[in-house]
Amino acid sequence: HITYDFVPGPFTEILQDAYSDAENNYFLIIEEINRGNAPAIFGDLFQLLDRDDNGESEYSIYNKEIIRYLNKWKRPEEYRDNIRIPKNLTIFATMNTCDQNVFTLDTAFKRRWRMSRIKNDTDLFPEWSINRSFSIRKITRRWIW
Repeated sequence: HITYDFVPGPFTEILQDAYSDAENNYFLIIEEINRGNAPAIFGDLFQLLDRDDNGESEYSIYNKEIIRYLNKWKRPEEYRDNIRIPKNLTIFATMNTCDQNVFTLDTAFKRRWRMSRIKNDTDLFPEWSINRSFSIRKITRRWIW
């Protein structure tokens, strides 16, 4: 007898954090988003990437397992029956535009997000910090040659 239990991943966990704490902003960083198999990775969550003028997902989805996880600690009047990305959750992603095999997927991402070209020069990065422990410049100096 084999069973498969739902295990929340980084997106589901940060979604729960953002829903539970609307006063603070949350950030999910994905490196080279276009290198993975987007339909397998995102599934029905892909349509949540379209945002309205308020910053929330323009469309909602029904995903039984994620909704069950999100509702785990809620009072009955707070239960969710659909999923949207709230305005306090921002997704940053890098994309390698040199790989022409992913051109059509790049177009799907470009339609949903504001794109910025970033040259691989760490001196151009601002010294951003979050809680004094996260620095874009320190991270990129470590990973970019």
